[in-house]
Amino acid sequence: MNKQEAKISNKVATWFWKLPETKSYPFEIKHTRGGDRFNFKEISNHQLTWLEAATTKKGFKYKIVDANIGFNPFDYMMYKNTKAYIIIVFPTIIICIEIRKILKYISKKKSINEIDGLKIADFTVKLQDL
Repeated sequence: MNKQEAKISNKVATWFWKLPETKSYPFEIKHTRGGDRFNFKEISNHQLTWLEAATTKKGFKYKIVDANIGFNPFDYMMYKNTKAYIIIVFPTIIICIEIRKILKYISKKKSINEIDGLKIADFTVKLQDL
């Protein structure tokens, strides 16, 4: 991730965190890098697997690796029976889609554009409103 993507990702994460509808959900932020389509090959299989696992009864637990920065917030995080999201940053809009919708869409298409993303989005925000 380049510096511009990292800066936008922090703003996106803050926006998502402040939404009154959201709780504690795992999510992955992806960027079109100025393009009008997002290719699903940009999502790694392990990301799909872990995000989908969060929606199941079994769920998952994840050990936070010691960062050697003087502290660790805690040792583990766990998610089960919750929602999980892929957040796609398009040039003018950010689209947040629940992972089960993404998996269903991926089974039919290789990529998604803004218009189709808006049809299945759970949350959206214009980039200028971040």
